Amino acid sequence: HLRSKMGCGFYYFMVKAILDMDGTLIDKLQKGVDDAVAFYHKGIENLVQMAHYGRLFHLSEFKDVDEDEIKSSGYVVDSLEAAVWSLITTKSFEEAGLKAVNLGGDTDTIGAIACGLAGLYYGFDAIPTDWLVTIKKREKIEDLCGRLDVMEVKLIDDVRITDDIVNEIEMEYVVAVAYASSGAMGEPGVVRLYTVKDWEMKCYYINRCISFAN
Repeated sequence: HLRSKMGCGFYYFMVKAILDMDGTLIDKLQKGVDDAVAFYHKGIENLVQMAHYGRLFHLSEFKDVDEDEIKSSGYVVDSLEAAVWSLITTKSFEEAGLKAVNLGGDTDTIGAIACGLAGLYYGFDAIPTDWLVTIKKREKIEDLCGRLDVMEVKLIDDVRITDDIVNEIEMEYVVAVAYASSGAMGEPGVVRLYTVKDWEMKCYYINRCISFAN
């Protein structure tokens, strides 16, 4: 559904703002929201769905919303609102994570959204040590993260995908390939190639797809 895809888009723009600009966390998140609104405002078909995210448009006001008015369900708008509210009403990774999950409801989703953004802003060292020691298979996860850091991925953009081209891609670096009649970022009939390079998730839109290997 377009509303769910927009939720991913809002999250993307907030991640980008945290990584790209200086300032406080609320300033960065507001920049992400503003960029998302500007992007989706280009398509008139997006306006009705974008209105559901209206409480996020002005975070300086949204942070004063009472906790009783924050819904913590798995509904995409509720989850994003709860995560962002937890971030802008706290001042550390630990506070944000605890506030997010203690809202109840769909705690794993809201906690993951909030802590993902909090981790980008506060950094790895801000994660409480006693949280880290309880992570299952922590060594394998850290090893994977270390290997992702040195991965190199070929940039493929606006080309016809054929089996020959697919065979040239370093497939172990490809996180996912998704087909869509209407892409999350609004382009119709594209294939989205998700890759990882230098800790940054990239999404390349590949148009005019005619075939793809299994």
